[in-house]
Amino acid sequence: MGKYQALTDYLAKYGDDDWIVSFVEIERLIGFDLPKSAFQHRTWWANSGGTQVHQNAWLSVGWRVANADPSSQTVTFKRHARKSDDEDYSMEERSIRERRISFLRSKRLAAQDNMGVVSVILDWRWARLSDADALEILPTDSAIVQLVQPDQAGARIVGQVDDLQSFASELEPSDKDNSPALLAYVLGANVVLKTGATERIADFDNQDELDLVELSIQTGLRMDGLDVLILT
Repeated sequence: MGKYQALTDYLAKYGDDDWIVSFVEIERLIGFDLPKSAFQHRTWWANSGGTQVHQNAWLSVGWRVANADPSSQTVTFKRHARKSDDEDYSMEERSIRERRISFLRSKRLAAQDNMGVVSVILDWRWARLSDADALEILPTDSAIVQLVQPDQAGARIVGQVDDLQSFASELEPSDKDNSPALLAYVLGANVVLKTGATERIADFDNQDELDLVELSIQTGLRMDGLDVLILT
């Protein structure tokens, strides 16, 4: 049972689609104090997942944090997986879910760690471009993104960004108004590099690894028959 299992169990059984709760109430529910970073940094409440155990507590049962306010010590959870969403995005979301792709590393990276053939395991996250609250709480980390437009079902715009939240906030208004649309992204914490029996989390501070993961995404999308446009 995970450290935040009580929160997971509560959300899984919660009847409504929105839950506004104080930090103190969460502490009572889980039975221990939240870390100082939960009170100081909104990024603690991001929806990154990956190795972030506390975030997986809500993401694993279909919930997302829509707003976190450390000043008032409250957080708003919203149920993310809705039937209408699945109907709207079934084709797009199927193509950006976790995929496993094996390929040869670039010679430069292979020389660094002598890994040779590597499997890249991706755990995609996504947000609607029309959901200002969701965009506002995106992580500020480096990421690889896909822009998914419903009128371009056969194409993806793929690229690297230094700050995911800033990138989302600077999208042209016309992009946001063309709803529905998705911003799909992976952080280093959402990527596992596997060779043989060895696994490790990708390091997006390493440009070689960032390039490697982007290449795997482009390759996978092309294997799916999609046109890949490079984000510049």
